[in-house]
Amino acid sequence: SIYIDRISTGIASSQRSKIISVRETIIQMEDKIGKLIPMEELEKELEGKLSKTEIEEAINKLSSAGDVFKPRRGYVQRT
Repeated sequence: SIYIDRISTGIASSQRSKIISVRETIIQMEDKIGKLIPMEELEKELEGKLSKTEIEEAINKLSSAGDVFKPRRGYVQRT
C-alpha cells in the first residue's frame, strides 16, 4: 500500500513489522471500543509483544505518516 511505502522508507524491517503490528491492533480495537483508543488499552493488547517504548515509537511514526493522531493526551485515533 502507499501508506506502507511512505512509512517504510529508511526503516528496518523489524521496526516496520512493529509499526504494522501496532496499526493492526488499533484497527482490531476499533471494532471493540470505537475510534478513540486509550494508549493504556493498546499497551495491554500488545503486552509481551512490544514494549511501551516500542509502541510509542510506532505511534510516532504512524502519526508522522498521517495515519493516526492523538486527539487528546493518552489516546490515539486513526485518521
